Amino acid sequence: MTSMDSYDVGAALTALNHLTDQSVDGVVVVAPHDQVTEAIDELKLKVPVVVVAARTDVPENDPVHYVYVDQRDGARQATEHLISLGHRKIVHVSGPTGWFDATERKIGWSQAMAAAGYDAVEFPAESWLAPSGYDAGVSLAPRVKAGEITAVFASNDYLAIGLLRAFWEAGVSVPEDVSVVGFDDLQIAEFYIPKLTTVRQPFADVGRAALAELLDDEQALRGPRMIAPTMIVRASTAPPSRR
Repeated sequence: MTSMDSYDVGAALTALNHLTDQSVDGVVVVAPHDQVTEAIDELKLKVPVVVVAARTDVPENDPVHYVYVDQRDGARQATEHLISLGHRKIVHVSGPTGWFDATERKIGWSQAMAAAGYDAVEFPAESWLAPSGYDAGVSLAPRVKAGEITAVFASNDYLAIGLLRAFWEAGVSVPEDVSVVGFDDLQIAEFYIPKLTTVRQPFADVGRAALAELLDDEQALRGPRMIAPTMIVRASTAPPSRR
């Protein structure tokens, strides 16, 4: 096993070369960033490779096999949940650029909004971390108070938790004034106040699927394996208030 200090082509190449130098029989790569898969494309690996990444632009006849949670569908579920509650003014606090998950979640959200005939308003976050969610919440709180926003779909749970803190400090009540949905279903999501509505990623299933694909000699004959996420509804979402 090896890890990378950063997600760039150089770091990825170094890590992959280190593994092949160890004469491994196969490699499972967790590649959340597009620069990591760029490095994989450049290498001519002589062992079976399975990549965990929500990549949709896999080159034709690529010997590398991909396993991932259907991020786009998860975002669609989150957005449709808010729409089903009656929300129309839904902002997406999106993840940082270059990350497959952020890209796919943004697409799923925008497609669901378009299908419902609603405007898709994005607020890009600078990172996946709670401070970026907090900064987004500080900026969005006045718009919630003005009635311009009734719900926020955050690209992951850390961003959502940062939002909850900023809204609380601004006197914005969740879910009475604004509903919040995250993504991942981290352990803390169930223990925050209010309990966070989110999209659960079955990480254990991803790991088992990646190993199964690595051991399957026929893996190159199939396309990517997508694993379905699950919508987890908790206390941070409710119908919009009629203020």
